[in-house]
Amino acid sequence: MTATLPPGERFGTSGRVGINQRDVKGSSGGFSARDDEVGRLYGIGLQATVTPGVFARLEVQKPASEATNISAGLGFRF
Repeated sequence: MTATLPPGERFGTSGRVGINQRDVKGSSGGFSARDDEVGRLYGIGLQATVTPGVFARLEVQKPASEATNISAGLGFRF
């Protein structure tokens, strides 16, 4: 679930809360391993309106694992 606050005309902040799933399999030299995990996901981000139909977003997400995800993207309103 993602929410943007405040819903301003030009800039906003976003928050994300959800569940993520990780499934890893590997094998080498006759040895194989598998690991899976389901956990929480949360993140914060900034959003800017480029045109009335296009916005840009930068977000940092923290899943349940040791990783931190940083993403940037464009969104289209229609």
